[in-house]
Formats: sequence, structure tokens, C-alpha cells
Amino acid sequence: NQELDEESPTISNYPYGISKLQGEFGVMRLADSSFSVICLRQGTLSGYSTRMRFDLLVNTMYMKAMTEGKITVNNPVIWRPLLAMTDLLEAYKSIIERNDTESSVINLSSENVTIGQAASEVKNFFKESFKKDIAIETKNIPDMRNYKVSNTRAKTMLNMPFTGNINTILHELGKHIDTDFDFMNDKHYNIKIFKKTFRE
Repeated sequence: NQELDEESPTISNYPYGISKLQGEFGVMRLADSSFSVICLRQGTLSGYSTRMRFDLLVNTMYMKAMTEGKITVNNPVIWRPLLAMTDLLEAYKSIIERNDTESSVINLSSENVTIGQAASEVKNFFKESFKKDIAIETKNIPDMRNYKVSNTRAKTMLNMPFTGNINTILHELGKHIDTDFDFMNDKHYNIKIFKKTFRE
């Protein structure tokens, strides 16, 4: 599976991805000699935050392992570009502090992983850190979102070292979140917030 860079053809079959591409196209047209534009194509974000989200890849697996003792993997062989919260924050900082005015689209990805690999890492983490044996239920549901991305441009333009990975994310979550956490609070799931907002 080839790594896609910023010049690779962009294809999305879902409204969310299409809206992101349309937004990117619109703001890039604003770029000129006096106004620079940086568009970040963020990988699948995971990691600790003060307003946790449990509808993100590794975060969801962590939550399911903690609350149900089981992870469900819809398709273990598909690839995702994973982005650690720590790397995202470093990227924002680098962009704010940079002096040049070059406009660009930049991929942000800490590492490329398969969904099956992510589940195995979570299982191993819970075994080592919490002495809990987590079950993995594997299905084979087709998913068109199957891709890897290159982060070479981010490394050169933003001087990004990308120190995050599944292991660092899990240790970060383990440091802040245990069984006493309020996992069911609607604020931790964007879709629940959206539905509640629309109802009101």
C-alpha cells in the first residue's frame, strides 16, 4: 500500500472528507504574496485532552477495553495514518512561530498503522499496564478509507520530529484515565453533541 503525499490525487467517498477538500480548495485560493495559507491534512487523531473524545481510533479502543474488556475491529487489514495529540500540538506551535510566508498543504501523520495492529497494541498495553486480558472481536466489513500518507513535507517544512505513536498515546491515556472516568458523558462523543444540538 503506497504512501500518499500532498500531490497525490485526492478522492473521498464520504461527505466529511469532501467538505474538508472543498474547504482546503477555497482557502488556498486566498493565498498571495501578502497572505500565506497552511492547510493541515490531519491523520486520525488520538490522545489525551481536557475534553476527551472517544470517537477517535485509539481513544475508542482504549475506552472499549476499559469499559467492556473487548475491542471490535471491523476490518483488521485497512491502513490509517495515526496522529498523536502531542505531534499535532507541536505542528500548530511550529506553524505559528515560522517566519517564511510559503503557502502549502501539509500531511500530519505520526505513523501509518493497520486497524488490526492498533487493536493488538491496545491489548498488549492493557495486559502489561492493567493486568487485564482484552478480547478482540474481528469482523471483515469493507471500508473504502484505506490509505497511508507520507509526512516528509511536515518533517522538512515544519522541522517536525514526530515523536508520537500508538505506544506513547496509550501511556498518555493510561496516565490520565482509569475506570473511574465518566466515559458515558455525551461531551466525549461529537455525534452525540451534534444530535443533541439539532434536537434543541
